[in-house]
Amino acid sequence: MLTKPQNYDEHMHGVITEEGGYKQIVAIRAFEMGPDKNATIQTLFNLLQNAAICHIFFSGLVDGGFCTRGMRRHNQMWVVSRMQVEVHHYPAWGEIVEIETWIAAIGRIKIRRDWVIRSHASGVVLATATSTRVLIDTKTKQVSKIPDEVRAEISPFLIEKQALKEDTCGKIEKLNDKAKYASYNMKPMWSDLDVNYHVSNVHYIKWILKPIPQEVMKDHQISSMVLEYKRECRTSDIVQSLCEPQEDAIVACSKGEPFKCVHLLQIQGETDTESRDIVRARTLWERKMSTTPCST
Repeated sequence: MLTKPQNYDEHMHGVITEEGGYKQIVAIRAFEMGPDKNATIQTLFNLLQNAAICHIFFSGLVDGGFCTRGMRRHNQMWVVSRMQVEVHHYPAWGEIVEIETWIAAIGRIKIRRDWVIRSHASGVVLATATSTRVLIDTKTKQVSKIPDEVRAEISPFLIEKQALKEDTCGKIEKLNDKAKYASYNMKPMWSDLDVNYHVSNVHYIKWILKPIPQEVMKDHQISSMVLEYKRECRTSDIVQSLCEPQEDAIVACSKGEPFKCVHLLQIQGETDTESRDIVRARTLWERKMSTTPCST
């Protein structure tokens, strides 16, 4: 366990920037690529999550339980409520990328964290992302106001810049059981859990994509993804994944044009349709590029 803050971590190839953010250099490894030899969308989410954890840990902001001292005193924990990722180019196997992350805003009950993924060789921006996190009372499971003590702990790491503009298309519509594509009876495994014993945010991506036909996955990739997290998922839950393409998706797909899909992860068997929602998502798909924009 880290006993004091450190500006450079040689094992993670990361550094705390002068502004208070974090930069990390990594290579895309073989087990992180898909059939097209490029990183998968799950890999990008893993890179984002890892950089964020390294930032708060190596800066000394949190302890081994990923809580600040103030959060621990107030029985609070961070929960991601929303995330948005824009992918311009998927890095290829062996490509060296730089991930930069920082805390972009602090509100009354939430904070914003942003990321940029660049090619280390050329500096070309490959992806950008932003997320909203809220504090949850660990006893009542209710959203809590950020205490002044916690705000004072976080404020030195605030960098008031944004990696991308937030999606303004409004709340994601709720699907029903008549969605075009669906997968059922998915059960979490122990390896799917995070440090809070909930299914990890990255594993949700795998479930969201499961109903998508292979012919779509083969020739298309996600260029934009917005997720709204509604509730946690535990090991005892059975999950279904629903997907509804836009009305003209088949035509757009055949012409090689972008198309949108709406997704919903739900707990099966509960009668209250609102309380059983786990994640709602909206994706934009584009035809895969045959070449990469930068070299390693």
